[in-house]
Amino acid sequence: MQLFPDIDDKKTKQNARNLLKKYRRLQRIAGTPQFNITSPIIKEVPIQHTNTHRSQQHFIRKIDAEKEKLKIDNALARLSLINRQLLYYTYCSIEKKTNVWIASELGYSVSNVETLKCVALLEFAEAYESGLLQCYKSAID
Repeated sequence: MQLFPDIDDKKTKQNARNLLKKYRRLQRIAGTPQFNITSPIIKEVPIQHTNTHRSQQHFIRKIDAEKEKLKIDNALARLSLINRQLLYYTYCSIEKKTNVWIASELGYSVSNVETLKCVALLEFAEAYESGLLQCYKSAID
């Protein structure tokens, strides 16, 4: 009997990718600067309009985006420096970066960047919400 079940790397990496692809959008909705690793602070009081339901929905959406972005930021902060940089440049920087740019910036070959990115995605999946993104192989496999 195994203490830890085997992780399905392919599905786990896809879960991490899918979440990280939302980062730029969350950042725009939340209106917060990149890598704000502090607890979410409500700085604005919603302006009262005649349509308060719409204002409330907007405010709730903004708070939810801030919370999700903070979870991602916290998981990224737990990664090794190189993995954090790889994922940051790939998914989180305002300007999208190519693998060629990332490779030259970090001093790796493009093929090494791809290999390291796979490791970084697995590490991120493990760090995010205590492994929430991890998928496990079934006992039948």
